[in-house]
Amino acid sequence: MPLPQITENLPFVKCLQCGIEFKQRGKNQKYCSKECFRVHLIERREKFNEERRLLRQKVQELWGRLEKKGPQAGRASEVFAKEFLQENGFHDVKLLDYFYMCPFDIVAKKDGTYYVFQVTTRTHCEVTRHLALAQDLGLRFFAVFVKPDLSGALLRELTKGYYELTLEEVETLK
Repeated sequence: MPLPQITENLPFVKCLQCGIEFKQRGKNQKYCSKECFRVHLIERREKFNEERRLLRQKVQELWGRLEKKGPQAGRASEVFAKEFLQENGFHDVKLLDYFYMCPFDIVAKKDGTYYVFQVTTRTHCEVTRHLALAQDLGLRFFAVFVKPDLSGALLRELTKGYYELTLEEVETLK
C-alpha cells in the first residue's frame, strides 16, 4: 500500500505560468493547476514548432530550389549521383531507371559488397518500405541528397525510415 505524501513540509512557490503562489503538493510541482500546466505545454509546443519552421526555412534557403521539374530533373540528379558515387570509390554503378517501379534508383559495388541508393533533391526523405526491402535483401541502403543546382551531394546511410538533413550538413556543401 503506497504511503500518502506528506505536504506539510513543502514550501509555497510561484506558479511558472501565472505567477500566483501556491503550496506544493509534491516536491517537483511547478504549476498551480492542470490548466496552467496545459497552457505551458501548448506554448512550449508552439515555440518549438516556430523554431523548427525557421530552421527548416534556413536549410531550404541554403539547399536551393529545383528550377526544372519532372522526369528530366530527376534523371539529371540520378546521373549526377552516379558520377558522385564513382568519385567516392563505388564501381559498377548502375542506374535502375529501366525497371518499372523499382524502389531503388542506383545499385553500386564497393569492396565486394553491393549497396542500393535512393536519390533525392529534397532535404529529407521517407523510405520506410525501401529500407525494409533493402534489409530483407541483405543490402545496405543509402540516400544521395543532390543539391537542386547539381553543385554538390551528400551521402547518408539510412537505418531509420526517415532522414532529414541538418543545417550543419547543408552548410558543409557551401
